[in-house]
Amino acid sequence: MMSRESLLELLEHARREVVSDPDARLSRPTRHRMWTVLGAAKDPQGWKQRATLAIGSARRVLALWQAEFPEDELAAATLTTAEGVADQRLTRELGEKAWERLRSFLEDLDEPESVANETNAGFACAQALRAALSDEILDEPEVTDDDLDYEQWDAAYYACLAEAGDEGQASNVARRRAFWDWYLGEWARIALGEAPGT
Repeated sequence: MMSRESLLELLEHARREVVSDPDARLSRPTRHRMWTVLGAAKDPQGWKQRATLAIGSARRVLALWQAEFPEDELAAATLTTAEGVADQRLTRELGEKAWERLRSFLEDLDEPESVANETNAGFACAQALRAALSDEILDEPEVTDDDLDYEQWDAAYYACLAEAGDEGQASNVARRRAFWDWYLGEWARIALGEAPGT
């Protein structure tokens, strides 16, 4: 376990990265480092903390999905399932079925070249459940978001795209910076043993 001083140093490094990047990005290698200090791969406590962070990221942008699909409860239900899986109140089998339902719905959407923000919010929900089921991808510390297939992007990255728009297109740097600032605050609370959202 990292010392409080080391955790705060990592937090400061991540904040500097976001501030100094012209597009206000938090790189996947830095996110990977942040995830691993919560615990080793498949370590039950670290896994649950990473899932909590992913679920919180998706919840932050759930309203975007609900505004576009007001009658659809699929994304919200997926997050409820993710919480149940993370807490071991629901079975893995139920979680897999919920993930498949949302992913199938998302894959069937007819999207323009630039995927809509609400669709990215839906993918964030799906990937939050994936984190609860299988943990984040922790065996590739140097891989970037650009190196990964979109199906491998994590919930936080999707949530940031949902909140701020695609990088380099209809992007809002201030919103992206605000999202990562929130994310870093949530990570710090979890890493330091405080309740998220306090």
